[in-house]
Amino acid sequence: MVTEWIFGEPTALLLLVEFCVCASFVVLAGTRLSRYGHWIGEMTGLSGAWIGVVFLAGITSLPELATSGSAVLAVADKNAAADLAFGNLFGSCAFNLVIIVLLDMLYPGRALLHLGNRGQVLTAAGGAMMLGVAAFGLVGTQFSGAVPSGFEWVFSAIIAVSYFVVVRLSFTYERAHPDEQDTVTEAPYGGSKGRLYARFAAAGAVIVACGLWLAKIGEALATVPFRVGGGTFMLGESFVGTLFLAFATSLPEVVVTVAAFRMGAVNMALGNIFGSNVFNVAIIPVCDVALGGQLFAYGSTRNLIPACMAVVMTGVAILGLTYRPRKRVARIGWDSAVLFVVYVVGMIVLFRSGGR
Repeated sequence: MVTEWIFGEPTALLLLVEFCVCASFVVLAGTRLSRYGHWIGEMTGLSGAWIGVVFLAGITSLPELATSGSAVLAVADKNAAADLAFGNLFGSCAFNLVIIVLLDMLYPGRALLHLGNRGQVLTAAGGAMMLGVAAFGLVGTQFSGAVPSGFEWVFSAIIAVSYFVVVRLSFTYERAHPDEQDTVTEAPYGGSKGRLYARFAAAGAVIVACGLWLAKIGEALATVPFRVGGGTFMLGESFVGTLFLAFATSLPEVVVTVAAFRMGAVNMALGNIFGSNVFNVAIIPVCDVALGGQLFAYGSTRNLIPACMAVVMTGVAILGLTYRPRKRVARIGWDSAVLFVVYVVGMIVLFRSGGR
């Protein structure tokens, strides 16, 4: 961290200041990334939804790839390494869906799920299917004889193939339904295509770098004592620490999604959410290769809690996209209310299962 490099031993206050500085870079770069993505779609004819599913989702999820991959490579205990990778990826999938609730609260009259096109169901369902394959792999490898030893990699192979199938299906749908694309009032881009691509790449690089930076700050904050009144406490010793780290690593998705939604690119925003979840699950095969094809063998069934939570939340989101209810609960749609309740209940169950 920068504070450690300048001041030596970092304090909680300095780390929080560094966190705010890093978050401001994410906000600036994320806002521009969404705008550049929209302009690229206009120039190339690609839909905003597909830009969100592939490009924005890939960029905002690269920090998860780095943190999960480094956990697998750096942690000597293979069981702990596998649990860190699964927990990070499944937890990020569930947290990404909470962004829908956040947007519904910030803009009560514009429910995100009610404005998205039907093509979002393809990406969401594909993500749920891939999560299901990962969960089945965890269960199957934990029961003797269910999956022959040495064949655990099959689940990773299915997930990898599924990613490309989902991306292809999304592209095909968007091509076949040009009438469902976003109507954005953003002024057209006046520069060259090469310069636009360069700006998009630069904004993406800032997002990736700051995402990794935020993860490091979050890890440091978990081990630095906070002084409150006459006592001290540490985030790493509480469940709040886990939630804070999840927020830190998911901030790029939050910023890019909110920026896309504010400019009217609703399907780009939804594509980023569901596409990020698809990309997160697709990171599992990468981690599996890093662990010698034994990721599922070393992972514990406790990881099924966030996996099942993400699957249920995705199902609720699909219901909201399909049924589009008008009834609201506490100024938000019932689908957003259910998403929030499922997430809170899931986190309580995860907490009571023994992990902090």
